[in-house]
Amino acid sequence: MTALRVYLAAARLAAEQLRREPDAWMVLATTPLQSLAIVTILQHTGRDDLVGIAIVGPGLMALVQVALFDAAEQLTVDRSRGVLEPLAATPAPLVALDLGRSTVVLLVALLGTVESLAVVHLATGGQSSVHHPAEAFLVLVATVWATAGFVLPCTALLLMTRATRALQNAIPWPLALVSGVLVPVALLPVWLQPVSPFLYLTHSAELLRATTRPEPVSDLWTGLAVILVSGAVALVAGVVSRDRVFARLRRTGGLSLT
Repeated sequence: MTALRVYLAAARLAAEQLRREPDAWMVLATTPLQSLAIVTILQHTGRDDLVGIAIVGPGLMALVQVALFDAAEQLTVDRSRGVLEPLAATPAPLVALDLGRSTVVLLVALLGTVESLAVVHLATGGQSSVHHPAEAFLVLVATVWATAGFVLPCTALLLMTRATRALQNAIPWPLALVSGVLVPVALLPVWLQPVSPFLYLTHSAELLRATTRPEPVSDLWTGLAVILVSGAVALVAGVVSRDRVFARLRRTGGLSLT
């Protein structure tokens, strides 16, 4: 099967699973509530300059959480149904399978960002909005790509353990904190700040917050390039690491025992 056919088949399967078991849709209920809580706190503390966090933070968090949840849940289901063994032996490109699944759930999670914008806009009396929608769209597309790539090495890690749910819950919050999604990088401890520029979410958060201000978005193309390259590097790392994990599990006969 060609990569495109595998990608489309995986996307259709993910869409059908969402229709029957809409777990990923829960993010559409939680994301706007998180935005409302953040914008309320910021307003009462007089930090209207940070209101962009209420728009950007929960939306980016939702992307990572939904992607990791879907990867962990799908892996758990594949194990329970005995699908891992034939999956490891299939000649189809597994990267296309993963990207097809991820694309659908990430598109659902993107709706949470739209909800966050609407909630913050209403909560601030129409004073907060996206002043550069085209730039925001480009950043979100690049972020979806990078998140789909980021999940692949996480999948390799999940393959090596049965504690999938523990890992899926342990990764998003530290990542969001160090990336400056919830708190601007400048406000993080000094010893954490050097790590932030190496994380794609840092650049996504900075660019998206810049689109909520009337001034032109500076360093847009540089930021987009960093996000896209980060996604590509993560994608390659994920393919290599998962192939090695599969090879090791085949060699040890422990594929169904992980």
